[in-house]
Amino acid sequence: MSVFDLLEGVYRKLRGAGPPSHGAKLLAEFGTEKSAGPLLDLGSGSGDQSVLLAGEGRKNIHLVDANGSVLRRAHRHPALHRTIARAEALPFKSLSFQGIFLIDVFHHVSDQEAALREIFRTLTPAGVVLIVEYHRSNPIIRIFFILSLLRRKRCSFLFPSELLALARRCGLQGAIMDSDGLRFTARLQKT
Repeated sequence: MSVFDLLEGVYRKLRGAGPPSHGAKLLAEFGTEKSAGPLLDLGSGSGDQSVLLAGEGRKNIHLVDANGSVLRRAHRHPALHRTIARAEALPFKSLSFQGIFLIDVFHHVSDQEAALREIFRTLTPAGVVLIVEYHRSNPIIRIFFILSLLRRKRCSFLFPSELLALARRCGLQGAIMDSDGLRFTARLQKT
């Protein structure tokens, strides 16, 4: 069992038990129409968020995670397609996705600017990106940061304004939809 596997239980407790915590946001943004375009769950882990969308009728949802062992344990559903890849080098054609979402994962991306450039490349015109990320100044996140150092994993938490500035440099426009002190949600769009 890896250190990640051991910490995964702690992470799930911090994130909250029960139904996917951001399912309502995803349903509101990406709807439940069966004919809607492909979605990318980037840094999907076990696919908790995507299985909710699939259960509501969404088709063609791609789960992408760099951790193959977590992805192999992902939910099974005919609408879900699994791919092991890094956010900085997505193995998809340009203009592949109508929507892309990253839930509690952007801080793990080694080269965040390269990842946003890949997101821009694979997003269709007027496509939407939702990034739910932890507040850099939150004390709980500081503890998580120390745990990540113990795991020898680099984490880079951004302030909301820093994320928006980085997104603009990569061709994405957006705004912060909500913020609760622990997390914030950025809605970005390819214009």
